[in-house]
Amino acid sequence: MTKNRSQILEYINKYNGTISKRALATLIYNENKDIYKDVEQIRCMIRTYTGSRGKIISNNSVEWNIPKGEVQNYSDFVMPLSASNLLILPDMHFPFHNEKHIHKALEAGYKQGCNAILMSGDQLDCHQISDYDKNRDFKDMFQEVLIFLEFIENLKKSWDIPIYFKVGNHEVRWERILQRNPQLSMFDEFQLSAILKMGQYGMTEIKSKQEIRCGEFSLFHGHEFLGSGCDIPAKTMLMKTFRSGACGHFHRISQYKAHNGTKDIEFYSMGTLGELRPDFMPHQRATQTWDNGFGILQWDKKHFEFQNIKLKNK
Repeated sequence: MTKNRSQILEYINKYNGTISKRALATLIYNENKDIYKDVEQIRCMIRTYTGSRGKIISNNSVEWNIPKGEVQNYSDFVMPLSASNLLILPDMHFPFHNEKHIHKALEAGYKQGCNAILMSGDQLDCHQISDYDKNRDFKDMFQEVLIFLEFIENLKKSWDIPIYFKVGNHEVRWERILQRNPQLSMFDEFQLSAILKMGQYGMTEIKSKQEIRCGEFSLFHGHEFLGSGCDIPAKTMLMKTFRSGACGHFHRISQYKAHNGTKDIEFYSMGTLGELRPDFMPHQRATQTWDNGFGILQWDKKHFEFQNIKLKNK
């Protein structure tokens, strides 16, 4: 950095925009007439160093040599229009699923002509690989997978439509095992998609943090957003996404509507197709309302109709 430039920058920092550039140039010139040609020379220098000369600054600026940042690639999952009548099965938690309620959901979807199924997260409970305390008497991961695959095989025999499998926070437990054991993750056979035979059964995997776009309507599991439970999950989720959509994860049915300045938006949280009294909290229904339920979404690129269906507990 030249002496003249250093001096000009010291003046700029000292007065910090409290006087005009011309007044500052005049002040500098009067105090340093033996260094500078005239006031206009100093004024041009001030404009250059404060970025007031447009493209000229790029020819006289410092080369900062900033290291290249890591690019974090992210993409939404865009649901194809062929799945325009979508049956959504939230939070089945095999082997702690409720077979009667899953049967009711499938019956409703079949009768309404649904053309695809979205398993919207936590299809498996992955109980024995949880970081939390667990009951060793419950089924292990291998048994969970066998039960789930039996369900999928029977489902495909009765109703062979595309299935979309969203990875929820419980399936992330398996992904965490692979992260902690990178030697295992090198084998395709240990990936969740391989273990659950997704290719064989025509299932499409949707990654844990991917937003599912159905035109103007978005679908999430719900674990993507921290601290979104509260009493009305739909309200919290709407405020975090500020778009119309639905999620599972909270096992609680709610809805909330607002206006985003141009149109009305609405968000829904769905119930669960699992049991309502888990072993770790057997009095769940007495302390915090959980609901059984599922959803049906009919949509195109501009319109949607969402049914947030609650199932009665008998």
